Amino acid sequence: MKILKYASLGFVGILLAAVAILFILANREDANKMTVSVEIDKSPAELWPWLEEPAKIKQWVGWVVEIKSLTPGKQGVGAKAHWVMEDLNNGGERVEMDDEVIEYVPLKKIATRLSATGSFTGESSYVLEDLGGKTRLTATGRYDFGSTFVKLLTALVMSSASDKLKDDMIRLKGLVEKR
Repeated sequence: MKILKYASLGFVGILLAAVAILFILANREDANKMTVSVEIDKSPAELWPWLEEPAKIKQWVGWVVEIKSLTPGKQGVGAKAHWVMEDLNNGGERVEMDDEVIEYVPLKKIATRLSATGSFTGESSYVLEDLGGKTRLTATGRYDFGSTFVKLLTALVMSSASDKLKDDMIRLKGLVEKR
């Protein structure tokens, strides 16, 4: 019985240590932020449509099933859209989110505010830097999670999201450069 007691205490200790580590990681400054850059051998003008047009976005942003404009014909600040994604990290679970453009500088920057009810809110931006015949595209996202459990897992969630963003940016580079 003593062995069982010590084993149980050891297990509880390990569990508490793991939760403490997750808590510390989740509460670091910028734990909920990710940034990915890629250089694309095309001009900002050739790259820009891939950041604005839903049909093009669906080709490079993984998991996107649908993007529906909520403000048809409007571009720039105030333009809104509803996105539907199938999260392959969660068995294809459907994620629906709304986005609104909050900053818009053609050929230079587009920033949006995102919201998936009950899941997360955040902001993302795409900044284009003209490198003379090619473009450095830097994507940044900062997200806050609704569930206490997911907040605790912020470091893991953001690591996975960052990996997905890297894959998406590589896919975008390939699509834009082959044209």
